[in-house]
Amino acid sequence: MILIDGAKKVTEYYRSNPKVDVVYISGSVSRGWADEYSDIEINVLWIKDPTDEERLYPMKERGGEILDFYPYEDEEWSETYMVSNIKYEISNFRTTTFQRIIADLLIKYNGDIEKQVLLASLQSGIPLIGKDIFKDLAMLNNIVVNWAKNRVIFRNHSNTH
Repeated sequence: MILIDGAKKVTEYYRSNPKVDVVYISGSVSRGWADEYSDIEINVLWIKDPTDEERLYPMKERGGEILDFYPYEDEEWSETYMVSNIKYEISNFRTTTFQRIIADLLIKYNGDIEKQVLLASLQSGIPLIGKDIFKDLAMLNNIVVNWAKNRVIFRNHSNTH
């Protein structure tokens, strides 16, 4: 519970930014598997690309020590910092990136493992900002996942008969 409270405190610094669409907790904390060694993983979905200042703002306001700060690469910006001996891992994406990955899975049947892991975070994620948009993305993802499962089952059944 302490980790979720820490995530909520960080989230408040994103709330006033009109470019932020969704903020949600992912990883072991969202799945209820956290222990004394766990970090806090937070995904931030942006309407427009974040500036470095916008990404650094929550860390600075919380008095965090920056461990890593990565530029845009492979459709993601990321940063890691420590506050009160708790490690925060922030992954930033465009909202449209999630929408495109879901569409790619459905239309192109692109089963790239990294994309699947990213979309899996929607299954157990805990939305803190943009709950309606998060629910829409999660629902769309569930539809695609179920469609893909049925497609594989149908294909396997067809191949055995």
